[in-house]
Amino acid sequence: MASPASARGQGGTIVQGDQLSMRRSVVVMRARSAARLEDGQEIRIPITSDVGNVLLIVRTRYSDEGFESSIPRELWVEAQGETDRSLNDAINAYWATANGVIPFFAMITNAPIDDLDVHLAFDATSRLNQHEFFQHFIADEVGLPTHGRGIPAVEASRVFSAIDAHSDGPRLRRACTFYNQALRYLRPGQEIFLVQYLWMAVEALTKVALRKACKEEGCSEDELVH
Repeated sequence: MASPASARGQGGTIVQGDQLSMRRSVVVMRARSAARLEDGQEIRIPITSDVGNVLLIVRTRYSDEGFESSIPRELWVEAQGETDRSLNDAINAYWATANGVIPFFAMITNAPIDDLDVHLAFDATSRLNQHEFFQHFIADEVGLPTHGRGIPAVEASRVFSAIDAHSDGPRLRRACTFYNQALRYLRPGQEIFLVQYLWMAVEALTKVALRKACKEEGCSEDELVH
């Protein structure tokens, strides 16, 4: 998937190099998702990106379409942070960071989530009179709502913290990413791709399980065979 910077328009003037001071950037992203939060519920995830610390706020968009209840639609992620980099750099970094978190929710709920697309981005620095702004027009999800599963917010936060603190965190994150990809192919005619990504998820987890077993037995991998 191409970086959002590859097809981006921009307004205003970007100040480069040492002329930049710390600025507050907000990037709003959205994705079709079978994992959803309750109306009015959100999950806040403080995390580090390539351009500094950022707060990710995850919500589900609910649409009033004339029924008794609002219809759950896309998953929305709002990224807020301060950085000395340009808005363009913040968009790329926050987009990559948020997409790295999405597979956790897919794994926890056993429901597929598409990659996030950048919808809005703007400079929210209060001391400035002019603010850069970017908007990518994305059609709202319409029609029959997709089947979905609720995201347990408290448990999801605990799982995210546990994986982030784990010594094999990168492998666990990679396994979650492969599993989310597998869920996307959970349909008739896509069995080969489904098994392919499930196999890659298992491969990523195998080393984690092996290291855990060696630690518990107090032995090397060769000794574990015996």
